[in-house]
Amino acid sequence: MMGIFCFIFILLQGAISASISLNKPSWISDSFLGTRLAEGSAGTQVAFHAYLSSSKCYKNHETFVFNRAEVNMNGGNRGGYNADTGIFVVPETGLYAMTWTVAAYHGTWFSAQLMVNGVVKGVVMTDADVSGSGYGVHPATGFVLTMLSRDSHVYIRFVSGHGCRVKSDSRIRSTFSGWLMNAAA
Repeated sequence: MMGIFCFIFILLQGAISASISLNKPSWISDSFLGTRLAEGSAGTQVAFHAYLSSSKCYKNHETFVFNRAEVNMNGGNRGGYNADTGIFVVPETGLYAMTWTVAAYHGTWFSAQLMVNGVVKGVVMTDADVSGSGYGVHPATGFVLTMLSRDSHVYIRFVSGHGCRVKSDSRIRSTFSGWLMNAAA
């Protein structure tokens, strides 16, 4: 399963790069584009990656609090990811890549929405062998490219299905990540 995900991610990454290369204005060189994607407009780097440190039960429309931030670079600006609230406050306007992975506990299912200022921008559904004697976990990963304005609030919220427990342990981690791909001029 992980191999398939990696292949799809690499394929998607290549498609994004190809699309950017094919649609860029002629005055933008590849080295200029590479610098802009890596550093933003003023040489700033904005990226975060956080995960749930343990499984937890959530209520309908409750914000996931990914309480362990492994990476949290806000480009020296205010904002960034808050591991106490689960909210990413956008430090710089631009094009962002956002991704999240969630896993349902055995016998349950639920959805998880990517929210920007209270508006749904993406949704995934995960289940874990709801019927039968199976013990399989089927995590779901969402990926969204979106323009975000400075000070926007980005978060993942739980949407009730059957059960409330979000799985995150030594075998599977529920995660939330994002990074600035290109700052607005």
